[in-house]
Amino acid sequence: MKNLLYVLLCFAAILPATSAVITVDNSANSAGQYTGLQAAINAANAGDSIYISGSITSYGTVTLNKRLILFGTGYNPAKQSPLVSTTGTITLDTVTSVSGASGSRIMD
Repeated sequence: MKNLLYVLLCFAAILPATSAVITVDNSANSAGQYTGLQAAINAANAGDSIYISGSITSYGTVTLNKRLILFGTGYNPAKQSPLVSTTGTITLDTVTSVSGASGSRIMD
């Protein structure tokens, strides 16, 4: 019984570490995994983090329907070419009796 409890505790400790970090960059010659923010959101799993690169072009209107963490470049990044991450409307969607976007975080 002690061994089973130990295995379950180890497994529970590993689960939160399985979230992915996804990068989005819609500029020319993008180094991001995705060029569209909605495509990155659709491909992400609940609990993943999405880093949105600064760009001269908006990433458009998006809908979050799962718990995600979105990171932008900040309001006024201090660098030589300060590009910010800009989106249109971000809709937090949920379905009755499904958590949906509940618990999502959007960080500038």
